[in-house]
Amino acid sequence: MIKRKYRFVLLGIVVLCMVACCVAFVLCRRNSSSGKYIVPDNLDALTSLTNEEIQKIDIAVLNLLCAEGLPGSENIDIEYCLRTLDEWAKHILEMESKYKIAFYQNLEKYENSYALFQGVYLKLALDLDYKCGYNMELVRSGAMSDWTSLRMFANSKDLFIHGFVDRDAPRTGTCGSLPVLMTAVGRRCGYPLFFVVNKGHAFCRWDDGVHRYNFECSGKGIDYKPDSYYMGYPHPIPPDELAVELFMQNLTPLGEYVEFLDQRAACLRWNKRYKEACEAYEEILKRMPHIRSVRLKLEVITEKYLR
Repeated sequence: MIKRKYRFVLLGIVVLCMVACCVAFVLCRRNSSSGKYIVPDNLDALTSLTNEEIQKIDIAVLNLLCAEGLPGSENIDIEYCLRTLDEWAKHILEMESKYKIAFYQNLEKYENSYALFQGVYLKLALDLDYKCGYNMELVRSGAMSDWTSLRMFANSKDLFIHGFVDRDAPRTGTCGSLPVLMTAVGRRCGYPLFFVVNKGHAFCRWDDGVHRYNFECSGKGIDYKPDSYYMGYPHPIPPDELAVELFMQNLTPLGEYVEFLDQRAACLRWNKRYKEACEAYEEILKRMPHIRSVRLKLEVITEKYLR
């Protein structure tokens, strides 16, 4: 027979386990439409996760949560966005199967690589079937060429994928969101796609260990370029920066999260929400303290606006 004091110990363990389960349930729920994705309830819940837990979160979920509370995301419906991505992927796979004869009829065009055909078809489907493209008003206004300010970061719809897949979305974005969209949809198709950043730009990479293509997502149609191109465009990457930043890497979910927080901070800074921008930078440095550019941005904002 269990002694009285041990019964209390066992009871305490049971209660603690129940509390832990309840907390986990509150912090993370599964998307009710698909049941596929772990979706933290909000950005605060996401920041409470460990690095290991973040590595299990879908790129679209990370991206959408990092847009929380920003201008342009006031009515964001994450479950609707995830359903939309699932539906687009299903359609693209069906059409790929239907039109794959084009690959066999144009083997030279696709370098005898079905992987290249899949990547090209995915981008064209996003362009033509779903009318997703670049926000040309940012180009016409000069915001894209203005490296002296953050005005291109004013609206979260240009920076995060709800600008393509939420209700009444304009379906326009920038190099910060188009490669994320292609990666999110492509992964739902089973493609080995990665979100990649360099100095001032981002793109989508197919890397299955045999084939490797850097897909340029920011213009009409599709293009693919070697790593050497992105090492110099739009800005050269010095070796010392390559060692301390996330440039040119196949980003893990943790790396994706960090990059999305950086986008978030830029939007907050343009909208003069400096304290929140600092919180985003601090979260990045908690996860990846080696990122020098973020530490410098945090120091500048703290010195200039918060003292």
